[in-house]
Amino acid sequence: MKITITNKQMNKINEGFINVFIEKTHKSLQKIYPEQCLSYGDSKVKEIIRYGIDQSKTYNITKENEVFKYISLMFILGKNFDNDASLPHVKKILNDDNITNTNTKLMKIFETI
Repeated sequence: MKITITNKQMNKINEGFINVFIEKTHKSLQKIYPEQCLSYGDSKVKEIIRYGIDQSKTYNITKENEVFKYISLMFILGKNFDNDASLPHVKKILNDDNITNTNTKLMKIFETI
């Protein structure tokens, strides 16, 4: 017997995984950045996490631990740190085709702050 999963079903499955990641990340951020999380409120923090998931994909950052690092950079440097004119080195690192490992890119950014 062959089972077929439709795109709609697959999207529901993926959304479930994303929601679990958002909840887990939210709890971690509350421990690491308690004042910011309290200031933003739960819904805003979750909105930032979802935005971070989407933004990180634009740089091929898709592994859970790396997406978390990307979101942490958002809390440290600002939500749109990747397009911040005062941080031109960040965009350069994220777009550097000579660095193929996305974790290496993120660690290079952390080294600069």
